[in-house]
Amino acid sequence: MTHTRLKKEILSYSESILNEVISIRRHLHQYPEISFKEYNTSKYIQEQLKKIKVPFKQIANTGIIATIGNPSKKKCIAIRADIDALPIQEKNNCDYASKNTGIMHACGHDVHTAAALGTIMVLKRIENQFNGCVKILFQPGEEVLPGGATLMIKEKALQNPKVSCILAQHVFPDLEAGKLGFREGPYMASTDEIYISIKGKGGHAAMPQRANNPIPVAAQLISEITKEYPLERMIKEEIILSFGKVIANGATNVIPEQAEIAGTMRTLNQNKREKLYT
Repeated sequence: MTHTRLKKEILSYSESILNEVISIRRHLHQYPEISFKEYNTSKYIQEQLKKIKVPFKQIANTGIIATIGNPSKKKCIAIRADIDALPIQEKNNCDYASKNTGIMHACGHDVHTAAALGTIMVLKRIENQFNGCVKILFQPGEEVLPGGATLMIKEKALQNPKVSCILAQHVFPDLEAGKLGFREGPYMASTDEIYISIKGKGGHAAMPQRANNPIPVAAQLISEITKEYPLERMIKEEIILSFGKVIANGATNVIPEQAEIAGTMRTLNQNKREKLYT
């Protein structure tokens, strides 16, 4: 088959399965699961793979590797999709909104997984048209550290046959539907998690002189870091320091003993990453 005919075949078949892929995505969106607990998600993906008649194996507990083509050939590339969701309560009012309280596919992993399954449908149809094989990696635990990618690599997901490159995508709502975005050079940043514990002395709020309140310290720390790394500087230096969680379990009349801060640090350059550590 010529490249022109093959392209037409791919486009035609992709259009014919579009509604099925949308249905898969909406099912995944309705039943999200948090990192490393994607048991039903993994089971659903496996059911779809059996339906398409594509061989697969489980890895890293809830992860999956599907293979299309001839693994005995030296040429092998991989396609990767993450499958976990976030601990967020969905507030959207649509017929496929999350049915799992406090969990939502807010980062688009339902789309990534559905797109990977759609790609498998297409590749299976043209399996005899390429020389080599394609591994499709369904990665668990992308939202936490150490992530599922680390576990899959340790379990030799990229070996036998050895993967020469990996292709992945990420949803980007700001981009017009039907368009793809590309950028030369690094794009997705490294991710480090930040955890800070501030220990004080608890007490009654009516007698603050007898306590050592950790909450003002936590607030000042976040304020000082924000002053040191304002948005303009972060954009210029291609770094991110963001805090999304502050917990101090006191009450209106109780000063807590401890305050917990959690956030994320992201960089596109290892030297900058190491500098931020110091």
